[in-house]
Amino acid sequence: MTIYRLLQPLYGLCLCALVFTANQAQAQSWAELNEQQQTALAAVQDQWQSFSPEQKQRLLKGASIWQQMTPQERTQAQERRELWQSLSEPQRQAVRERFEKFQALPERDREKIRKQFHRFQSLPPEKREALKQRFKSLSPQQRQELFQKLKNRRQ
Repeated sequence: MTIYRLLQPLYGLCLCALVFTANQAQAQSWAELNEQQQTALAAVQDQWQSFSPEQKQRLLKGASIWQQMTPQERTQAQERRELWQSLSEPQRQAVRERFEKFQALPERDREKIRKQFHRFQSLPPEKREALKQRFKSLSPQQRQELFQKLKNRRQ
């Protein structure tokens, strides 16, 4: 018996699950959402029917995550959303590109950056602000030299 014959039922099951999930999202009208989902998605109720199945799935997933958040986490998420919305499109694109660049790094490097960020965040606000101002005062060439120095120190 070939491997294909063994896996054929699994492929069929996966395909059925994908079709079912897509159809479920596509068929889901506002009235079919439960009360918690409607509450979490109230801001988009008027646009709900115009969303693609993929958009509906993303929104439903987000609503599910929202329901599981603590009030503090919700406040923080709302603040971050407002900050994102305040950015211009070129600024948003720059953030997306930096995120993609970060995601492309090896896990070890990403973890180092996270630790450095947390160490920076743990500094007193005055010290963080002083470091930010010092960095802003550097010329592009001085910044590049600093980055190179830090990179060499990490290796």
